[in-house]
Amino acid sequence: MGSFPKFGAFVLRAQEKSGRTCINGLPVASPSKQMLGRFPYLQSLRHDNLCVYLHFSETVIARDLVIVVMEHHTTTLGNALKSGDLKDESTKNSYYIEISSALEYLHRNAVTHGFLDISSVFVTRNKKSTVKLSGYGLPFLTNHGKDIASSLKFDVFLAPERILNEDESLLAATYQSDVWEMGFVLLQIYLGITLVPDVSETEYLEILNKSFSSPSTAKEYSIMDDITQLLAEKKRLPYHKKCDWLEEVIRSCLRIQCSERPLIPEVASSIRENTTETPTVESKTDNNDEYKIKTVDEMRAKVRENIAKDSDGFEKLSLENSFHLWKTCGSTPEIILLKKGTIQNHAPISSYPSIRYDDFNQVDPGVDSQSTFDYGVFELPQQRTLERIEKEQKVSAKMFHKIGIINNPDHHLNGNILYETASEMLTMDHLLNATAVFGVSSVIPHLSKNGVISTQRADVWCTLLDINETKWRDYLNLDILAPHSSDRQLEVDIPRCHQYDSFMTTPAIQESLRKVLKGWQIITEADNYVYWQGCDSLATPFLLANMSKPHIAYACFKEFTHRYCHKFYLKDNSEVIKEYLGIFYHLVAYVDPVLYKHLKNNGFDAELFAIPWFLTCFAHELPLAKLVRLWDETMLHGNAFPLMIALAMLNRLRDKLLAVSFNEMIIIIHDQPDLSIEDIIRNARGYESLIPPSCTFRTHASPWKENCSGEVFRLPNTMTGLSLGDLSQLHCPRLSSEELLWRIERQMIYVIDTRQESEYQAEHFTISFNHPNNNEADIEWLRFIPGIVKSELPKCFIYGKNDKTVTEKLAETYVMKGVPYVCVLHEPFESVKNRSPFVIKS
Repeated sequence: MGSFPKFGAFVLRAQEKSGRTCINGLPVASPSKQMLGRFPYLQSLRHDNLCVYLHFSETVIARDLVIVVMEHHTTTLGNALKSGDLKDESTKNSYYIEISSALEYLHRNAVTHGFLDISSVFVTRNKKSTVKLSGYGLPFLTNHGKDIASSLKFDVFLAPERILNEDESLLAATYQSDVWEMGFVLLQIYLGITLVPDVSETEYLEILNKSFSSPSTAKEYSIMDDITQLLAEKKRLPYHKKCDWLEEVIRSCLRIQCSERPLIPEVASSIRENTTETPTVESKTDNNDEYKIKTVDEMRAKVRENIAKDSDGFEKLSLENSFHLWKTCGSTPEIILLKKGTIQNHAPISSYPSIRYDDFNQVDPGVDSQSTFDYGVFELPQQRTLERIEKEQKVSAKMFHKIGIINNPDHHLNGNILYETASEMLTMDHLLNATAVFGVSSVIPHLSKNGVISTQRADVWCTLLDINETKWRDYLNLDILAPHSSDRQLEVDIPRCHQYDSFMTTPAIQESLRKVLKGWQIITEADNYVYWQGCDSLATPFLLANMSKPHIAYACFKEFTHRYCHKFYLKDNSEVIKEYLGIFYHLVAYVDPVLYKHLKNNGFDAELFAIPWFLTCFAHELPLAKLVRLWDETMLHGNAFPLMIALAMLNRLRDKLLAVSFNEMIIIIHDQPDLSIEDIIRNARGYESLIPPSCTFRTHASPWKENCSGEVFRLPNTMTGLSLGDLSQLHCPRLSSEELLWRIERQMIYVIDTRQESEYQAEHFTISFNHPNNNEADIEWLRFIPGIVKSELPKCFIYGKNDKTVTEKLAETYVMKGVPYVCVLHEPFESVKNRSPFVIKS
């Protein structure tokens, strides 16, 4: 199990905010919230030579403590130098390139390291020895130290400009100070030793003081020669292979005048030019080179090779997925650090002063906080995870190659939640990669069966919504800082949007949400779209899934609204919304005529409760944790699926609604505290399979068609829309003639012909039944139709060219008598095209 990654955690104390606590009636974000909002940007940085940030959380026991978790390794560069392992020149050259490349990547992304020394550089030994920088970006995370109360421990060899401002040394962390600190790291690799304790802090300060006090000091003066001279005087200068170009690079990095130091790109370029190693400047993905295979046969051979090696397979998981597995074992970084004593919780009374006098002056304030902590990075234990993985079974690579395997020999492992989760993660990675060849439809059956794991949700949503560069390129060219008509409303809505979520309380995420919504408005206003209250709730899940990529969040939001909220945000959307609500009530009449009659008799129209459901696709009604699970399912279906969800939510309250009148209905419909989202999804799927697709036809529906659906969903549809007046007079859904013929061919419908008997005898559909009297609903006659009582097949009423109004009234009567699955054909019998193969003529 050696490949399961290690995780390290460190603790910071946030600065207590003084002064105003509220602005415009809303709380001012605390420093810990400010840091939480900046963290996703650090988390998004990806480079082969950077440790990955994984987790940021506020502690429960102390409101001012925060915990940061990142990738961790056992061996530091300092350990490697002390053990004398670093002798090979090619390895040293590789380290020079990797360190400078990682630092160049950070600076290109406007992030300083701030803590670069040999203890923050890890040496990893996978296939080959590489280095990874850790602890970077703390100046950015803490707003250059303004948001933390705890002082941090620095290396001895701080840049001189930072020493001059020692009390607030994070404030002085700059690109130039990173160059200085990298110079000392390169020097120690070059010499093959650690400078501490051979060069003490006092001696280092004396060297700096000497260089500052000398009036003849040149602008390009470097302290490298002073360091090596001091080591030689102590007879601690080791033998090393002389390298003129490298000494020149280090000497330039250690110039006293910060303005005379080179930029990191210049240093990295010089190193690459003078070494034979392949440059690794650009950030790379986590994919292993071994899977960059050209043919299927080569890929199969590689899989067989991995299985033969019997490796554990966890090296194929991303770090985010591995940390997700670690968390499934039931513990948290906070609990672990408490048990290890890294965080110490004190009695509240210990923070009180011993004496107060006069105007609340105090003596002996005791400890600064109710909680204290130890400094440093602490490795989180893996034993619990490994025991869960290895309990009574051996984990092998065979487990992680289930795709295409029908008879899984490891079926006895299905009870192991870690195995199942890891296997699903890897399977989903394979399927997402395969969509480029096989299309999105190849992913949908697996997602429908197993759901989406939170760490993969962003990638899955982008795949299901078919997001590519063409859908977000325009956003990058927008001027979202210019004044806009929606600015005032955004200022009011965004600070109140999903405030129970920690990220949504941070100024950084709120600002990103404002930019996403404003960008969407600027691009869509040419189509007469405007910002409606509720758009902020709808856009939030996409932003939280792509916090460091607002352009992707914008593209997802725009595509989702195009599919499932089409034309809802027009400046005048009344016709669109009323049509949607009308179709919704028709479907209620189709599946539950008893409830429909009760709602109608009490005047409880859909406008009273369903507008927020559909306008925000339930984002106003559900907490984010349940909402994203609902949207996982929604994106697997067509644009009518929100109607199915609404039916499921209404059905959940059916018994309560039938027992009360109008006033109590208002209270019940808006109170759903114990909502089971899995039950809603299961029932929504059932309704989708029960309701004929053409019954959901809407004039203003999105032209987009679902990625994967049955034959009946792909039928052509010649239906036309009804006026709002005609829609309100109808009390059941309409069926298209194309679906009618399709169902007649497969005997999946009951056709009730309301024409006169003479017309019926002259020509009628093969499996139709002639209704005896158009003016009266005959329940007894209906019951004698074979199998109709227990059947869930649609009962379609068809009519002649002069009988439409009478037939619709007859269908309404049957609905009001409690007969389910009633619908009417959208056109007269005589107008049905291509009916000849299914008609019997006298």
